[in-house]
Amino acid sequence: MFKNQIIENSILNKIKITSSYQKILNFIQSETEDFLKQNSVSLSSKIKVSQSTISRFALKLGFESFNDLQIYISQRYQFLKLYDLDVKEKGNLSLKEVVQNIRSHYFYAIEKTFENVENQKSITNYIDTIIKYHKLNIFFAKGESALVAKYLATNLRKIGFNAIFIDDIHEFYSFTNIIKDKMHITIISRSLKTLEVKNILNFLNENKVIYSVWTKSKMLIDNYQPKNVLFLDSINQNYRIGAIGSKISAFALSDVIFSYLSNKIDRKRILFKEINKSIENWNSLIDTEEINK
Repeated sequence: MFKNQIIENSILNKIKITSSYQKILNFIQSETEDFLKQNSVSLSSKIKVSQSTISRFALKLGFESFNDLQIYISQRYQFLKLYDLDVKEKGNLSLKEVVQNIRSHYFYAIEKTFENVENQKSITNYIDTIIKYHKLNIFFAKGESALVAKYLATNLRKIGFNAIFIDDIHEFYSFTNIIKDKMHITIISRSLKTLEVKNILNFLNENKVIYSVWTKSKMLIDNYQPKNVLFLDSINQNYRIGAIGSKISAFALSDVIFSYLSNKIDRKRILFKEINKSIENWNSLIDTEEINK
């Protein structure tokens, strides 16, 4: 029924899939509603697998009983019905179909981003690197990725980091040769294929500059030696007019990093109180000028 698996890989990885287990899985995937109506006895008769095999299947997956497996399947089934990620790209799409497509792109990107954050140590190491080089963090990106780089650099400056956003290769080279041993570079690039990004990555490798990469490209990253790699995820687009999912994935990742650092550095929110006070003072000056006109 769904392109996505009913039973998640994190659960399936616990067992070796035998031919009998595959029969159970196929039935769950293709006839989910029917599966939920069965008990172990009726299911055994329906798919020609012994009742003891069905019970062992549930236990090996980590469930206490067949009934607990059905509860999990029911929850997953409702979840996937609500968040069906089937993207339509051909034909004359209705507004409703376009809305569903964008919803699918956003949901998938955000869910996968948070899943990666929770399961990987790389983000912790990346944050530690940013802290270590708090005197100079440079963020380089082009195109839509530049929106994310500028967003994060601006936020980091609010909590005392010297964070610089660059989207021009000439500006990048204008000072990196001078202070390359005192800085940390973050490259944000979905593909790692643009000429500017490849040129900069080669420069960083040759000069042993500490750098990190945010990317969706798991193959090309093997050609380089970054200190940290944060992988972005999104649904592949056959007809691509913008990096819909990758952009949202990167913004979500930026918010995780900034929120963690701001909480760590400014727990009493003193810095934000000062920022808000300065903004209020500025606004009051504008209001005064308007009154005097």
